[in-house]
Amino acid sequence: MTSPENLVEKLLLSDGPIRRTELLMNEQYESIRPELLAIGLEHRKQRRTRLNDSLTLLLESRVTVWLQIQEELRWLSRPTQEERAEILATNNLIAPSAEGLTGTVFIDGSDLKLVNAYVRALNQNTLAIDLIIDGWAHSAAPIEGETIRNDVIHSRKFLRSHRSSQVNQVRMMGNKVADLSPGIGLWARRTNFMRPPTTTSTATINP
Repeated sequence: MTSPENLVEKLLLSDGPIRRTELLMNEQYESIRPELLAIGLEHRKQRRTRLNDSLTLLLESRVTVWLQIQEELRWLSRPTQEERAEILATNNLIAPSAEGLTGTVFIDGSDLKLVNAYVRALNQNTLAIDLIIDGWAHSAAPIEGETIRNDVIHSRKFLRSHRSSQVNQVRMMGNKVADLSPGIGLWARRTNFMRPPTTTSTATINP
C-alpha cells in the first residue's frame, strides 16, 4: 500500500481526469483517510482565495477532485460499478487539464441580499471572473454538462485568452480583488503543494 504522501505526489504529477485505476477501494481509503484528509485540508487552504465578504474561490486540482470522489464513494457502503462510474464522471467535469484550470466559487457570506444577488449573477453567468497566472489571463466560463446541485456552489473552467504582464491575481468585473501565489499555476507540482500562498483582498464588488 502506497503512503498518503506518495499517492498525492502521483496525483499532482499527472494530468487530466481522475482515472478509475487511481481510485482506492473503500477499505483501502479508510485505512489512510485521516492522513489524506490532513494533507487535503492543507492543500485546499493553499488553493482557496477569499474574494470578498461573500465569495471564496477554490482552484481545483487532481487532489481536490480525487478526494471528493473518494468521499462520495465512502458514503456508499458497497458502491456498484455503475455508481462508481457516475461519481467519477460527474466529478471529472471539474478536473483541471494540462492546458486549463478549473475552480469552484462558494457563496458564503452572511448578507442575504448580497448572497441572493451573487446566486443570480452566477446562475446567469453575468459575474465576470478572470485569473492572471504565469503570465496569461484566463476568463471563467460555465462547465458544459455540469449541473448546479447547490445554488451557493458554482464550478467554472478558466479559458486562456491573452498574455499579461501583471502579477498573479483574481479579477472580478475587471477589477483586481486578490493576489494569487505563483505556486498555484498550471505547472505547479508537488514541490509547491505545501507552500502557502499570499492572498490579499483589495476590493469588494457588488453585483
